[in-house]
Amino acid sequence: MIDHRKFKRTNIEVLANLAPRVHFLGDPSPYQVLNLSFAGLFIKGPTNYKRGEVLDIELEIPAIGKIPMSIEVVWIDASERKGIGVEILEIPEEYKKIWAYFVKACHALLEAKEEYQRIQAKSE
Repeated sequence: MIDHRKFKRTNIEVLANLAPRVHFLGDPSPYQVLNLSFAGLFIKGPTNYKRGEVLDIELEIPAIGKIPMSIEVVWIDASERKGIGVEILEIPEEYKKIWAYFVKACHALLEAKEEYQRIQAKSE
């Protein structure tokens, strides 16, 4: 499979305490984000959407708050993993910097965790 991503993706599952949750309008259940980049998300759970469908969501970032976004469903994973891959179409201007800081922080924390694991593996 060819990867067409423009931005580095972070597997947020390994940073579970920081994983944002998605709130779809009209759906009381929050859904977990498994990975993210500046331009997209993989949202675990909902597979009842169609490819190309545009949705308005709120992305809840732990210890920060909710960011409104417009997203487009670009792929659907109906396998055991279940979820949707989405492209972020629009974030209100006043929230863009918050999103950028959060994504950069997730990348940095994942790198720190990987470095820590390398050090621990050497000492075993």
